[in-house]
Amino acid sequence: MPFGTSPVRIRVSAPSGWLLSAALTLLVGAVWLEPRGSHLAEPDETRYAEISREMLANGDLVTPRLNGVPYFEKPPLLYWANAAAFRYLGESPWTARLSARLAALATALLLLIAVGKLWGGRAGLAAAIFYLASPLGFALSRVDVTDGLLTFFFAATLLAGRATIRRYEEGRGIAGISALTGAAAAGAMLSKGAVGVVLPGLILLVWCAATGRLRAVRSLLISAAPPVFLLLSTPWFAAMEARHPGFLRFFFVHEHLTRFTTSVHDREEPAFYFLLVFLAGFLCGLPFLVSAIRRLGLVSLWRRAQEELFFILWLAVVIAFFSFSGSKLAPYILPAFPAAAALAGRAFGGPTAP
Repeated sequence: MPFGTSPVRIRVSAPSGWLLSAALTLLVGAVWLEPRGSHLAEPDETRYAEISREMLANGDLVTPRLNGVPYFEKPPLLYWANAAAFRYLGESPWTARLSARLAALATALLLLIAVGKLWGGRAGLAAAIFYLASPLGFALSRVDVTDGLLTFFFAATLLAGRATIRRYEEGRGIAGISALTGAAAAGAMLSKGAVGVVLPGLILLVWCAATGRLRAVRSLLISAAPPVFLLLSTPWFAAMEARHPGFLRFFFVHEHLTRFTTSVHDREEPAFYFLLVFLAGFLCGLPFLVSAIRRLGLVSLWRRAQEELFFILWLAVVIAFFSFSGSKLAPYILPAFPAAAALAGRAFGGPTAP
């Protein structure tokens, strides 16, 4: 199975399980609905929707264009998703935001399965609820930007990568799960660039180092993950460089390195900005997250609660990484939210002992 070593059997006890299921159903409905008379917001939503419309109109799925001018700032996955929605469902604010909705619901489903397998059905349901009910998570599920897609593939990369390492340690086959890891990493790369690969890789490396399983990292490096990742992610970048020489330098140097190390995009904020965004954006689940971390304790984390440590490191590395960036926008922190939701779900409905 994708995120564990045994078949998924999620059981919840009545009545609390039914109440959680009802709450999750209501949240899914809230994410899915579009208020009548809504319009796309300036500047991001209108920009991404127009790029997608032009891509569909001119039939060129390689070069993104805005008002006919090549647009190099972002990779193409959001545009492809929008263009497909426009083609088959028509052009509207709802279809422009469909990929964000589907990404949010898919991320919640990942949490339902992965957390449910680790700590039981109530914990899985609670994790999905905490993710969708978080103010930032809910808001971005209804906005046509890249962060929702990135977060889904980011979470899938980490969960599949962790499962690959676990299966390797147990002496089980890893071909399928490692291929899934590579495919998810490619999706993250095509959603928002190198951050979708570098950060999950760093989190897995830190977790393996902290839990004494550095040798297991080799299982990922020599598995199907790297070739599948390259097979799926490199053709678009190669095609763009062939059409537009210098694209790779602009994309990876200006849009990645320069954006991270300088304030060239005029998005400066204090170092603690993302901590404040996280605290406000995850408000609903914050008491349970704090409870989970306090209850575990440092000794338990390193000696016994290695799964909890995985999610804590995921959360901490994402917040720390973006806090050092010279360019800060609130949606950047969304990839930390699945980890926070998993820990809050564990505190709400999981076993009492780590």
